[in-house]
Amino acid sequence: MASSAEKCIVDPRKSLGDSSMKRKESLTTPLDDPQGKGKVVKKRERSSGPSPDVQVWKSDVVFPRLSKGALRRWYFRRAELDDILTLQHEWWPSLRENIYELATDALIEYISWDYVNDHGKKSLSTWFPLAKDYIDLCKEWERSYGSLCIYSAWIWHILLDYVFSPSSKRWFGENWNSFGRFHSKFKEHVDPIDNEFTLSLYAWRSESVQMLYTFNGTHVDPELVKQTLRDNLEPFFVAKGAKRDTVEGRLSTIVELAILIDRQMLVSKWDYKIEMSDPQTGRKSDFPFTTDTTVMEYDGLFFESDRPSDGARVDFVSVPSLRVLGKFTGGADTNPYVQFMRKKLVKYYHLSRLNLPMQVVTDQLSNNACEAREAEKKRAEMNQGECEGAVAKEM
Repeated sequence: MASSAEKCIVDPRKSLGDSSMKRKESLTTPLDDPQGKGKVVKKRERSSGPSPDVQVWKSDVVFPRLSKGALRRWYFRRAELDDILTLQHEWWPSLRENIYELATDALIEYISWDYVNDHGKKSLSTWFPLAKDYIDLCKEWERSYGSLCIYSAWIWHILLDYVFSPSSKRWFGENWNSFGRFHSKFKEHVDPIDNEFTLSLYAWRSESVQMLYTFNGTHVDPELVKQTLRDNLEPFFVAKGAKRDTVEGRLSTIVELAILIDRQMLVSKWDYKIEMSDPQTGRKSDFPFTTDTTVMEYDGLFFESDRPSDGARVDFVSVPSLRVLGKFTGGADTNPYVQFMRKKLVKYYHLSRLNLPMQVVTDQLSNNACEAREAEKKRAEMNQGECEGAVAKEM
């Protein structure tokens, strides 16, 4: 004979179609008395089993105790958690474009070391020890695109440190800091070969980030990121005479997009990497160029004969690479009690889902490059002399 406990165990798939399992409550519900003489009490039958709304969670049911802000964050872009196409064709290009527009609209055309303050010197030294030589070169030769490249790299490195990096300065608030410590510790034990631990980590990360974002808000302090960008670039804004509204609007857009991309990748089940270093050595500058376009591409326009070849010196990375790893499988998470967990299952983290190569600036400070510039300068002086001589003869 089944015990009383066993009788209470109900298969939710069977109970939904069983009319005997409809909710019959023993509660009394007060109704308004239209004549104002008191309350009319309506009796209901005693329940013969668990309530169906307890057995099966419906995805359209809203937590009644969530604030409006929390509800908005809970549903924010849930339909696009795994939308790699949106990342590839909207968010990432938009971030790159806004960084480019900040550099062209708010920073002086030819970068100068005279405007690099102590914050800037400290920042530049962490990823480009020869920054002063390169900046002096851009100023001397009035290289506007060369200036644009190092501006871009500078902004990207700040975003990498304060938004995309797993370091402690990325996380905003005690709860996010706790999550960050656990996440870093767990990631140390993950390998690209599918196993139960790897799959569990990304499932845990996805649901944890969703819950934390709902109740704690953004995981990165946008004001800290914007202030760090100001601390580094303010002298160039002033030298350009850029309008404060233009600068603040562009900074806000850049920071919001960066945080959006990072959060959406954290809440997905993909593994993603945003890198500004040599994949082989981890060096951020002075590493060999490769013509493998899945790894890197040169930044700038070159005549075919002048294009960098394998082994050319990379001075620095101007735009980071973006890699998304993992593949959808045919299965899905199926928990009949919580339908919002029914997302497509991601596995095969050794396979690339998306690969956008980094862009690099090459061979601007080598002896060959210096000799080429000197030759170019002499040719320009000769051409100018010939033109002046021709004009003098005509006169």
